[in-house]
Amino acid sequence: TFMTGANAFFFASESFWDELLNKKIFEYNLHLNPPLAAQLYALTAIGYYDGFTACWDAKYAYWGTRPDQFDPAFRPFILITPPFPGYPSGHAAISGVMAELYSEFFPLDKAYFQQKAIDAAESRFQAGIHFRTDNEVGLELGRKVGKVILEKFGN
Repeated sequence: TFMTGANAFFFASESFWDELLNKKIFEYNLHLNPPLAAQLYALTAIGYYDGFTACWDAKYAYWGTRPDQFDPAFRPFILITPPFPGYPSGHAAISGVMAELYSEFFPLDKAYFQQKAIDAAESRFQAGIHFRTDNEVGLELGRKVGKVILEKFGN
C-alpha cells in the first residue's frame, strides 16, 4: 500500500535521529548551553558506534536469514535486500539506542521517542527486509546498549 511504502522509505536513514536531536536541542534551548549540547552529540555518536558494534556482532554470530532468502518467491518492497544477515535489525537496534538516550535528556518526549523507535523498526518489516523478530530483538538490544551508555556517561 501507499502508507506501507511511505513508512518504509521515511525511516530509510538513521539521519532521522540526528535531525530529531537537532530539533530537540533548539526546542529545549540547549543551544544556549554548548557543553550540554556537545555532550548530547557525543552520546549520540557513542550510541551509533556501540549500537552498530553490538548489532553486527549478533548478526554474524547468528547469521539470520531475510524473508527473501527464506522464501525465494517473496519479493520485498525494496528491490535489493542488504547483503548481510538480517537478525537482529540494525535500524531497530539504533532506534532503540537513540530512543533510550533521548528519553533520558528529554523526558517529556519519552513516549514519542519510544514510538518512533517502534515505527522505524516496523518500517523494515513493511519494506520486506526483516522478520518481526529481527526488529523486536533489535529494539531490545538497542535499549540495553542505551542503558549501558547512560550508566557510564549519562547525567
